[in-house]
Amino acid sequence: MENTVFLVSVLGPIFLVTSLSVLLYSKTWQKVIEGWMKNHFTLLPLVYMELIFGTFIVYVHNAWTWELPTLFVTILGWQMIIESIFYFILPGEWIKWALKVSKNETVLGVSGILGLAIGLYFCYLAYFPAIQGLFQ
Repeated sequence: MENTVFLVSVLGPIFLVTSLSVLLYSKTWQKVIEGWMKNHFTLLPLVYMELIFGTFIVYVHNAWTWELPTLFVTILGWQMIIESIFYFILPGEWIKWALKVSKNETVLGVSGILGLAIGLYFCYLAYFPAIQGLFQ
């Protein structure tokens, strides 16, 4: 459970800030994604980092329980690993198609809202002492 608290404390603000950025500056994010579509190899450093962090999360937190924060963190770690593997294995045209889909304004909006909800949930669990009892 200590690993869950630690990971939620780290991931919560990351989700919160990134999702707010996507929601507030979706046009800018669309331009960033367009750049990635022109040369998807510029994503390599991000994909390596995602693979490293996903592997770290799964190594310290491969806990399959029905407790929501624990389950969310475990699924997130596996999602990061699988997404990284797909990037390295799939043909470039498939990567560009996935980037094209993610550039869609509706997809960006839904992703931003989901990420914001997860970020708020994680921050609430991690930084509000009244809820700490749920972790113990």
